[in-house]
Amino acid sequence: MFEHPGILHAGSESSAGVVAGPRAGRTVDHVELATAEWVDWFNHQRLYEYCGDIPPAALEARGHSAHTRA
Repeated sequence: MFEHPGILHAGSESSAGVVAGPRAGRTVDHVELATAEWVDWFNHQRLYEYCGDIPPAALEARGHSAHTRA
């Protein structure tokens, strides 16, 4: 498994496919960028089925908006 002191284990585990996949041999910068892109997709683009098929960031914004109005 790929390990680098600047990458948290959760990040390295989520990017393990990037490191071990067809792009093996990429630099740490490439892996960090791929991980950051995945995290962005996970938080801002994927649909969270459990809470009405909206991205987690939109759900958080709704919760924050409702909390500040109260």
